[in-house]
Amino acid sequence: MKKLFEKIKNFLKSIYQKLIHLKDTPHRIAGGFAVGIFFGILPAAGPMAAIILAWILRVNRIAAFAGGLLTNMWLSVITLVAAVKVGAFVTGSDWQKVLSDCKELMKDFSWRGIFDQKVIDILKPVFVGYLVVGILAGLLAYVVAWFVVKRRQDKKGTPPVTSRTRTDWSITDIKNLFKKFFNRKKRS
Repeated sequence: MKKLFEKIKNFLKSIYQKLIHLKDTPHRIAGGFAVGIFFGILPAAGPMAAIILAWILRVNRIAAFAGGLLTNMWLSVITLVAAVKVGAFVTGSDWQKVLSDCKELMKDFSWRGIFDQKVIDILKPVFVGYLVVGILAGLLAYVVAWFVVKRRQDKKGTPPVTSRTRTDWSITDIKNLFKKFFNRKKRS
C-alpha cells in the first residue's frame, strides 16, 4: 500500500513539474488543464478526447493530457458518487434511489436494454451530474493552474510567451509522459 501511495505521489509531482515548466502562456496551460480535468471526469471520455478539444480550442495539449490522465484514473469512484448526488439534485430525483438503480443496472447490464425508458431515467441524472461536476472541476482547475503557472513564471522571470515564441509539446512528449507513468522501458 505504501508503494502505491509513493507512485501516486510521484505521478502528481511529475504532472506538477510538467505544468510549471511548459513554455506557454498561463491562460493556455490552465485552459488545457481545465479541458483535461473536464474530459477526465466524463465517462467514456478521457485524455485523448481532451487532446482533441485542446487542439480545437488552441490551448496546451500536454496540460490537457495531464489533466485528463489525472482525473480519469484516480477519481472515477469519487466522481460517480458526486455526479449521482449533483445530478439527482438538479433533476429533482432521490440520489440514493438513483445510486442503487445504477448499481443494479451495472450488475444486470445488457446492450439490448440500453434504450429502455427505465435505463434512460437512471442515466439522465447521472449524465447531468457528470456534466455539472466536470464543469465545476474544470473551472476550479483553470483558476488554480493559472495562478500556479503565473506565479512560477513571475518568480523565475520567464519572459511572456506569445504565439510566435510558444513551443507546443508533440505526441512523442505525451507518449514519454505516459511511459514514465507506467514505468515501461524499451526492450533491447
